[in-house]
Amino acid sequence: WMTLNIKRDKDQGNKFVWLFDLAVIESLLQDYSNVEYWDFLESDALRSSNSEITFVQAGKNPVWTSEIVEHLDRISIESSGKVERTVIKDAGHWVHVDQPQKLFEILATGFV
Repeated sequence: WMTLNIKRDKDQGNKFVWLFDLAVIESLLQDYSNVEYWDFLESDALRSSNSEITFVQAGKNPVWTSEIVEHLDRISIESSGKVERTVIKDAGHWVHVDQPQKLFEILATGFV
């Protein structure tokens, strides 16, 4: 969502600026909470593709229930690693703020 709100501002010498549109953010949140991804993560389409998905778990975020963690770990085993979960123990919801270097290291492996 963050990158959806970065724009170049011609009045500031073409610098990048944040332009948060609260109506859009509210719409994205509504859409996000209405979508279920388990079927896709367990699908043959994903397993037979060249795609891999890594979930970055914020270790201090209570949203990650034991049920979610167990479900993702089971999918990881069944998908032969196509779906993975990585934990950043010392991070809350805002992983990029709490542990930017650790997040970068995780993300960088996907671009190599």
